[in-house]
Amino acid sequence: MNHRQKLGKQGEEKAEEYLMKKGYLILDKNYHKRVGEIDLIAFDTNEKTIVFIEVKTRRNNHLGYPEEAVTGKKMEKMEKTALTWLEENEKAHTSWQLDVIAIELNPKLKITHLKNFSSL
Repeated sequence: MNHRQKLGKQGEEKAEEYLMKKGYLILDKNYHKRVGEIDLIAFDTNEKTIVFIEVKTRRNNHLGYPEEAVTGKKMEKMEKTALTWLEENEKAHTSWQLDVIAIELNPKLKITHLKNFSSL
């Protein structure tokens, strides 16, 4: 595993801990299809919504904030992948949304949860 993959995995673990503390149930991780990939799929028990989450992690924000790396093209792929997951899991009529969790590790851990994200 290279340096970048380790950073991504570390971010996903932090995002998962954050979500569980907020009452989310983790349904799937690193869901891959030909059209795209989703880092985390969770169920928001408060909103009764399935949430497809892109996790972006940065050591610091010297090169910009993590969420700035999520493009419109990435969100389109994510939506197509989410629709595939919903169909495969017979949840096509369930409420769902696309979120981004942006994680900055330094100077101290900062987690920003952007709900119903649309690219910048």
